[in-house]
Amino acid sequence: MEFDIVSIGECMVEFYSDRSFQDTELFFKSYGGDTLNVLAAATRLGSRTGCITRIGEDHFAPFLLQNMLRERINLSMVKVIPQRKNGIYFISEFEGDGLDLAYYRDNSAAATISVGDLETEYISAARYLYVSGIGQAISNSSRGAVLEACRLVKVNKTGMVSYSPHYNANLWSEEEARKAFQEVLPYIDILFFEHPYDAMIITGVTSPDELIKDLWQQGIRVIALYSPQKECIVGERHSGMIGAVGAYSPEQVVGSFGSKEAFIGAFLHGLSRGFDVFEAARLGNITAGLKMAGRGSIASLPVSEDVYKIFGAA
Repeated sequence: MEFDIVSIGECMVEFYSDRSFQDTELFFKSYGGDTLNVLAAATRLGSRTGCITRIGEDHFAPFLLQNMLRERINLSMVKVIPQRKNGIYFISEFEGDGLDLAYYRDNSAAATISVGDLETEYISAARYLYVSGIGQAISNSSRGAVLEACRLVKVNKTGMVSYSPHYNANLWSEEEARKAFQEVLPYIDILFFEHPYDAMIITGVTSPDELIKDLWQQGIRVIALYSPQKECIVGERHSGMIGAVGAYSPEQVVGSFGSKEAFIGAFLHGLSRGFDVFEAARLGNITAGLKMAGRGSIASLPVSEDVYKIFGAA
């Protein structure tokens, strides 16, 4: 068994709308979660992916599992946990840059993810491990699993570790997020920052050149600074190159929620196909741009044909 990307994190039930919570009378059911979104984006482009997580044995469990299978994500390391529920979130992006977002994830099955869920062989089968600050934030046991997975990759020299802080003020403090980042920093090969938001909170540095060069000194090979509908700044330590990759904007933008994960999934997919970091960033920007034309974190992800039609046009 071989994978392009394996991730550890939380899978959630999503309800989305195009009107504010106050005004809407209708939500559409879907699914998401930051690491799951990354896997789905990559899989739709043709990557082989696997997920390490825990699903609650509630009414939504069959829905989540069925749709993850439909996305062709390997589920052999997904555990269904009795007497636990799945996290749920509601999201609405509406006219005038409006955003309503509410999470209900306390005591979810994903919060019980632990080191015991890791299998060295499974993780070692991936070219890229993707983990995030969300996976560290949802519980201490999950935080330990993220750290151990990163360590296993390095000790066994089997792939590369990719990471995004994905800071969420509802889950923990800025200080705790910085501590968690420092825990995994020695293992990170590829780092994704939402710029300048994550960068400022985690490092206090917003200058792209200064930030990238400082992170190179700390051992990170590739840094991608993503910002919705704006150019992406990419730095590669091996070549010493830092460059900007223009954004792709569709005719109509519905919202940017989930676009960073779409970018990350496409970026890692591109690297797995032999693209250089700037080609991978361009693929990521196109995927993120197309995703912003629709609603639903995974429901609006584009398919390979639509992405490569634009990618190959220039």
